[in-house]
Amino acid sequence: MVLVFPTRKAVFSEAFQRMRATLYGGAPALGILAPFVVSPHLPIILGLTFLGGLWLAQKMLFGPQPSMVYQYAFSVALALVAGAFSTQDVAYAIFTRTVLTLAGAFTVAIAIALLDAMTGWRIPKASRRA
Repeated sequence: MVLVFPTRKAVFSEAFQRMRATLYGGAPALGILAPFVVSPHLPIILGLTFLGGLWLAQKMLFGPQPSMVYQYAFSVALALVAGAFSTQDVAYAIFTRTVLTLAGAFTVAIAIALLDAMTGWRIPKASRRA
């Protein structure tokens, strides 16, 4: 994943947003899959997936986080629900996805910050906005 933003603060902000989105996506995935233990019927899971997507879409419009957090959260929820129907354990999948997102986002953010510091790259004053 390539994170290119104008400032180091923006890079770390995006990394935190991706982490939040992964956790926000894990919650609806658990809510969607919890009834599957009691009633393993595909129409119920599809309906709950639709309702989870609708809830995240409502949060995208009115939630406290930027809209991209909720968009990414829905893709995380879909991936976890689909993975649960294969051979993955849901709790383990959420844990590994969270850890991998954390490691990947922060590794890239720190690498960008180090490269910026090593090269001395700065935005020219003429192109900065006041």
